[in-house]
Amino acid sequence: RVLGPDAAQACRAGEPLRTAMRVGLERVGFIALSLLAVGCAGRAAAVRPAAPLPVPGPVIVAHRGGSLEAPENTLAAVRKAIEAGSDWQEVDLRLSK
Repeated sequence: RVLGPDAAQACRAGEPLRTAMRVGLERVGFIALSLLAVGCAGRAAAVRPAAPLPVPGPVIVAHRGGSLEAPENTLAAVRKAIEAGSDWQEVDLRLSK
């Protein structure tokens, strides 16, 4: 059947053909959007391979910046971490209301 099982059930139940077609079109629309979302997600993951680490070997990561010398998660802490020779700085942020 062209309209699909849900639309056929609606017709047998005595509902107007317009309602049955709407049920069928809603299902087709949902399937089309689902396939589009899955296709876009798969393509985004395959766009480029992971980049190699910019520093060969082990790296020093300053968690929350240089928190022993400045308040953690501040620009001052990040600057202290850079001065101390860290390769990367990682800060923890939270959104406030």
